[in-house]
Amino acid sequence: MRAFDDKDEECLRALEELDAEKMRQLYVALTRAKRRLYVSLLIDEEQKSIDAGKASAVELFFARYQNPSSYRELYHSAQFLNLARAKEILESLAPQIRYRILEETPDISLPQETTAVELLPSPPLCIPSYDEQIVSFTSLAKKDQSNEALTGVRQGEKITCTLGPSLSPHTIPLGSETGRLLHLLFERIFQRNLHHPLDENALAVLIDEEIVFSSLKQWMPIILPWIIELLKKNLVGFALADVPGTQLQQEMEFFFPTSKGLMKGFCDLLFECEGKYYLLDWKSNYLGPSDSDYTQEKIIQVMHNHDYFLQASIYTEALERYVKLFDNRPFSHCFGGAIYYFIRGKAIYHFIPERKT
Repeated sequence: MRAFDDKDEECLRALEELDAEKMRQLYVALTRAKRRLYVSLLIDEEQKSIDAGKASAVELFFARYQNPSSYRELYHSAQFLNLARAKEILESLAPQIRYRILEETPDISLPQETTAVELLPSPPLCIPSYDEQIVSFTSLAKKDQSNEALTGVRQGEKITCTLGPSLSPHTIPLGSETGRLLHLLFERIFQRNLHHPLDENALAVLIDEEIVFSSLKQWMPIILPWIIELLKKNLVGFALADVPGTQLQQEMEFFFPTSKGLMKGFCDLLFECEGKYYLLDWKSNYLGPSDSDYTQEKIIQVMHNHDYFLQASIYTEALERYVKLFDNRPFSHCFGGAIYYFIRGKAIYHFIPERKT
């Protein structure tokens, strides 16, 4: 998403492509007629200027017919067409094309007697039903595990977030609201392709937009350097900042049949790097007040406690079915594994998920 700027070459190219698509659609519409074709053209008598990108397909057609100049010159003129010039063009196309100027007409009187139209009930709507159960990771995960992000208790230890003189990712509030906000922040970053190349100024603007009215407002000074460090961190020989936006897909929804029913869900991030496919899931779990608490042993324990290994297995199955649509290599040769990113401690857990039956 970019704000419009008539001096921005990318914006102008985007508008050119928008108008080119209008012309392609007009061509399809015109070439479908078999015997006779009616085209309406509305001409503004006040000759008001047309904003860039707002011209209709027919206006573009006539403007380019009378003056096949560049796209940008068309919008610099006050108006594409006036009535006199339209007549000249249409008369030059006679007898293949005939035209008529439509003027305001009085109201059309209806006959006194009309034949009643018989209304027939519509046929009943047949909605297909499925015997299979629809399941997801949430419905399959363990229900008896305590959620430290909500209860504030882990292994009998009271978790507290102390707001000292220096804020850190470890003191960011716990809970689902924080998790959703951080997920949204990463989604916006990759949507706008701010990670590759890393645009720190645009990241600062984005963080200000998303955080200023949220519960994380106090942490704004530390969020930008934190996010930059997360994007630059070496994952498996590369960083997220090394992955072009054309090689990743966010929030991929999947829905496929299994032996237990229909499986559905969303995967945070899928991407390709160096010929291999990876899946990544953001985790905002709290494991302790410092980066040193995010050891591989503690992460593995959290993975077991919250059934994240089951989640990764489901995501891997969805990724394999998706990749088979366009890549004929054996999946074991082109799958780089799952990366669970525990962002508070800037720690990753990279593994090849076991396949569940």
